Amino acid sequence: MKRIGMVKVSGHSYFFGGMFNKSDLDELKNVDGTVARVLALDEEPSIPVADARVTRVWDADRQKAERFASICGVEAVAGDPAAMVGEVDAILLAETSEDGADHARLALPFLEAGIPILVDKPFSNNLPDAVKMVEAAKKTGTPLMSSSLLRYVLAVEELRAEAESIGEIRHVVASGPGGTLVYGIHACEFLLTVSAGTVESVWNLGHKGLDLVSLKYCDGRTAVMQIFRNSPVDFNITVYGQKGNRSRSVPILAYRHGAAVMMQQFAKMVDTGQPPIPYEETLQILKVLFAAMKSLAEDRGVRLSEL
Repeated sequence: MKRIGMVKVSGHSYFFGGMFNKSDLDELKNVDGTVARVLALDEEPSIPVADARVTRVWDADRQKAERFASICGVEAVAGDPAAMVGEVDAILLAETSEDGADHARLALPFLEAGIPILVDKPFSNNLPDAVKMVEAAKKTGTPLMSSSLLRYVLAVEELRAEAESIGEIRHVVASGPGGTLVYGIHACEFLLTVSAGTVESVWNLGHKGLDLVSLKYCDGRTAVMQIFRNSPVDFNITVYGQKGNRSRSVPILAYRHGAAVMMQQFAKMVDTGQPPIPYEETLQILKVLFAAMKSLAEDRGVRLSEL
C-alpha cells in the first residue's frame, strides 16, 4: 500500500483525500457540505481508487490537521512537513482558495528527497517558482504532477470519443467562473486538454469582471477562454471542427469522476516514476494565464515567448 502525506488542509484536502480514505461524511458536512455530497455519490470509478492511503497530514494550523485526521482516518499528524520524509511514499500538496505562493517552498524539499509529489492548482503564482519545481523534478528524477481535475472529467473523454464526427479541431471556446489564476486554471486546462498544441500569443479583451481571452496557436488554430468573476456558472466547452461542433457542460457533481481519475493517475505516477503530464504542458497553462493578466493590464496582445 502506498502511503501518502497530505500537506495543507483545505476543501481540496478532504476532496482528494476522500478518494483514498474512507471519510466520516456526517462530520465532513460540517466542514464542507459540497465535498461531502460529491464523495457520497455511488458511481464509477469506485472509491478508494487505488492501493493507497493518506497516512500523515500537516498544516500550519495543527487544529485543522487534527480535524482532518479525525474525519479521514489518518494515522498521524506531523509537527513539520520534513517529518514526513521516510514515513510516506508520496506527497499531496493541497490548495483551494490561495494562489500557490508557498508551493515551491513546500514542494522542493520533497523533490530533493526523491519523494513523488502532486502539487494542487494553481501550480504556482509565479513562473520562476514553477520552473524551479520542474527543474528539481528533472534533476532528481522525481516525478511531479500538477493538474486541474477538468483534465480528467467525462466531458473530455466524450469529446475524444466523438473525434471522428467532429473532424480536425479548428476552434475551441471554454468558460468558467472565478479569478484569472486560481480558478481560471480550470477553464484553461480544460481548453488546452481538448485542443492540444502550442500557444503563440493571447489577447485579453475583458475587464475587471471578465477575462475574454483570445488564443492563437502556432499552427494557426484559435480559441477563446472566458472567465467570469463572481458568477455561479458551470464550466463549459464548445469544440468547432472540420465536420461539426460539440458542446459539453461540467456541473459540480461531475467533478467526482475527474478527481477520481486524477488520483488514479497520481497513484500510477508513484508506481511508475513517470509524470502523467509533460512538464512543458503544465508550464504552458501557467504562461497562458500570466500572459492573459499581462495583456489585460497593458491592453495589448502578449506572446508567450515574452514571459
